[in-house]
Amino acid sequence: MTGVEAKEYTYKAAFVPDNDPYYLAASSAEKTITPTVPAAILEKIEIVTPPTKLTYTEGESFEKNGMVVKATYSDGSSKELGENE
Repeated sequence: MTGVEAKEYTYKAAFVPDNDPYYLAASSAEKTITPTVPAAILEKIEIVTPPTKLTYTEGESFEKNGMVVKATYSDGSSKELGENE
């Protein structure tokens, strides 16, 4: 679902059989709803920029310096991930 925020919306609804104006006045009601917006789901992660160090010898630890990783979500949004995300 896109384009819907989780905030209050007010709407007015009425049922009017055969466009009867007297019935319209009696049946109109105003309601306030707060829609439940599903959380965006992680769809993919990608390395936008590889780390600075790409060559290692056996036993060396991975160094993530310079690496940029991006997450893309089901609602179309994306963000670059921080070091602890």
